[in-house]
Amino acid sequence: MFLEGSWQTTAGVYYDIFSTFQFCDSIVEYTLSVNDSYFAQNAISICEGDSMFLEGSWQTTAGVYYDIFSTFQFCDSIVEYTLSVNDNYFAQNALSICEGDSMFLEGSWQTNAGVYFDTLSTLQFCDSVVENTLSINAIPNVYLGNDTTIYNTDSLLLDAGTGFLSYLWDSGSNNQTYLVEGPIVGVGTYNYYVVVSDTNSCSSSDTIEITIDFNILVINDLNNVVKIFPNPAAEYFIVQSEKLINAKIRLYDLSGKIILVDRIDGYQKNIDIKAVNPGAYLIEIIYNDIPYRAKIIIK
Repeated sequence: MFLEGSWQTTAGVYYDIFSTFQFCDSIVEYTLSVNDSYFAQNAISICEGDSMFLEGSWQTTAGVYYDIFSTFQFCDSIVEYTLSVNDNYFAQNALSICEGDSMFLEGSWQTNAGVYFDTLSTLQFCDSVVENTLSINAIPNVYLGNDTTIYNTDSLLLDAGTGFLSYLWDSGSNNQTYLVEGPIVGVGTYNYYVVVSDTNSCSSSDTIEITIDFNILVINDLNNVVKIFPNPAAEYFIVQSEKLINAKIRLYDLSGKIILVDRIDGYQKNIDIKAVNPGAYLIEIIYNDIPYRAKIIIK
């Protein structure tokens, strides 16, 4: 302010002397105060695609912007804004599930193949969009066959099939095949199952019921059934006929040597085998000079 004949910038008391129209002194005392101007700095941010009103227009680009305001003493107030623009993120995922499974996408459990979008928030509260392409993998097909019956002298090889990444049988075996051994398992009904997995980590299972029964010799020309049990046998085995029969019984080892000779005359005959060594043998029933044979295990 122009006081005392010069421009003053400092608060204080200043005097200006003027002359009245009667040429007398007229003294004016000025008490000058200096009000502050204000300067502020703000760091602000927006998300990509948004805008902020700075310097009289909507700004979308990072940079430094100034806005000038007036205080209530009509002094300048300058605000410096450092504007940063935070990124929005977009990601793409290829996802897959097994048939019958589901995945949580777009706020619900999805079971169908398709493209699903999930919108999340970043640490700066900007949008993060994830595009998920979901595909459905078929479950593997495994089949052990129909339920069946075998003799307790026989074995059955179960095969889960080729082309799978892994196998797991109820016994803990990881092989493609599993051997059911009648002489070891014994007479009864058993369930066997296997779980297979493929390269997509999809899995399925199948179960087969196997009944193991005593070995039965059928004499067709007599319309008769002869049962030999127990098989395997320990101290004795029984030859049992549904009809009256008179026939010779022979027991052979696998080399063809006769080990035991006996006869059945009636419906049933107990054969003592305490003196016979453990192993596999062939039992032969000869009726009317016709031999009928079956395998028996002695343990």
